[in-house]
Amino acid sequence: MPEIGKRERVRLRGLQAKDFQHPGDRLAMQTLKKAPGLEPIFRFLFEHGFERYLHIQNIADSVQVTPRQCPEIHALLREACAILDMPEPALYLKQNPQPNAHTFGSEKPFIVLWTGIVDLLTEEELMGVIGHELGHIKCGHVLYLTVAQSLANLLTIIGQLTLGAGLLISRGLLIPLLEWMRKAETSADRAELLVVQDPDTVVSINMKLAGGSHTLGEKLDRESFLQQADELRDLEKDDLNKLYKLLQLMNRTHPFLAVRAKEVLEWAYSGAYEALLRSYAASEYDIVTSPYACSHCGVKVAPQAAFCHRCGARLVARSPQPLSCRHCGASLEAEYAFCPQCGTAKIV
Repeated sequence: MPEIGKRERVRLRGLQAKDFQHPGDRLAMQTLKKAPGLEPIFRFLFEHGFERYLHIQNIADSVQVTPRQCPEIHALLREACAILDMPEPALYLKQNPQPNAHTFGSEKPFIVLWTGIVDLLTEEELMGVIGHELGHIKCGHVLYLTVAQSLANLLTIIGQLTLGAGLLISRGLLIPLLEWMRKAETSADRAELLVVQDPDTVVSINMKLAGGSHTLGEKLDRESFLQQADELRDLEKDDLNKLYKLLQLMNRTHPFLAVRAKEVLEWAYSGAYEALLRSYAASEYDIVTSPYACSHCGVKVAPQAAFCHRCGARLVARSPQPLSCRHCGASLEAEYAFCPQCGTAKIV
């Protein structure tokens, strides 16, 4: 494989969920959005019930990450949001030794990191986990994951109330829902890679979640872990093994960790990931500092350019546009090295 290693991270200004979303995830979400009445009902429940209840719980019983409180973790959140081009959600730390994280909220999304995952991972790996949760927000998963989970619970109850008579029907509806939830995790894994921009870091995160600890962290081997995914695929050549795998997977909301690591690595080397980074890397300087914009697509372009690097349109009679900070949007003068409002360095 060609080497795709660490690099200066590219900020993906204008990034959209469809740029990295798994096709199965995107298709399932389109289906859920077409279901009559589901979205307005759950948006109402989010705004007036779930979000308010959990906001109080977070404020009362968690530690909110801010520039003054746990500033190092807040800096990771800020960097991840800048890369994915999205606003910063609230971030909380919750006391729990299990290595986990989750996101919730539709109108005012938030992320919760359990202390177990903060203690387990390196700073770069933790930024990847934050990127994963931001990916759920970017893709609009939270509302529909709640819809899917609620429907799954309802179908289970129906199966039980009918003394098993409705179990086959409910199971037939539940399996596709869980399949989509696993595809949604794959999309979030891709967002994780887009944030850290280093495939080895993403593999390391999954490996540590599968069996890492403070004492074992340096003793784990990425190649050996990835070989486990290959071995699992080889086992599927036997029909009985394939059945046992299906039985273990069918009730899961997340794919197997070794498989997740392998699949995100395959996406990293598929060409799509590199093409996505290259398209933004070619324009990052101009997005931040150039006073000229394409009249067709609006992207900032270099003063000497004859054609737009994003849409290919011919550039004629371009009018200068004011410089602005890539983080807070404040106006910048050409001689500024840092934003006077938030201190963010201007890319040169």
